[in-house]
Order: sequence, then C-alpha cells, then structure tokens
Amino acid sequence: MNADTNLPEKPDYKVCVQVCTLCMETASRELYEKLCEASSDLPDIKIEPVECMAVCDNPTTIAFRAPGKWSYVIGGVGANGDVEDVIRAAQAVAKSSLGIPKMNERPLFFRNGVICRLPPHEEV
Repeated sequence: MNADTNLPEKPDYKVCVQVCTLCMETASRELYEKLCEASSDLPDIKIEPVECMAVCDNPTTIAFRAPGKWSYVIGGVGANGDVEDVIRAAQAVAKSSLGIPKMNERPLFFRNGVICRLPPHEEV
C-alpha cells in the first residue's frame, strides 16, 4: 500500500471511482451502493468510499483516479440516471493513456460537474 495515495502499489484495476460518503446523504449512499452493484462484474473498475472530500457545497461527489493518470473530482452526480454514465466514464478514463477522456465520451454530469482536475502524482 502506498501511504501517499492509499492505493496499492500495483493495483489490479485500471480506474478507481471514489464516492464521498461522510454525510451519507441518501443520494450518496444510493450512488455508492448502485455503483458497487453495477461494477461487480467489471474487474477494471474499483468503487471505493471516501470519508470526506471537503466539497460539501457539491453533494454526491465522486473522483476518478488511476495510477499515472490525471484525476477528476466531480460534484452533483445523481444516484438514479448517472450510474451507467459513471461506469461508462470510468471506462473512458481507464482506456485513455493520460486519464483524460475525449469530450464525446464524457456524460453530462462529467461535463457540467468538474470541480477540479489533478495531474498524475510523480514519485519523488
């Protein structure tokens, strides 16, 4: 386990979708549970709860993270209509060499809800 990122040194997945769960609003809890269910047969996608992303003004926040790729933090994700879109977006992040999916591969929640994008973490 890498202490800096809480991700395994050599993960067995291609992208991790982290779901902010501190407040565990109904929508956040539903989104997390539905994403776990929707990705259960997709070994390249890991769904992980995160205790707090400190973006309470943007409830139901997720992050796409992958080793050596750009990370995205996205708010306002819906538990109902966005689950399949989150899975498709995670697959697009995974297949992109830099983790930056093409605009036509980004569902509406992705295009409208980006809070920030972070560069890949460089080892020092």
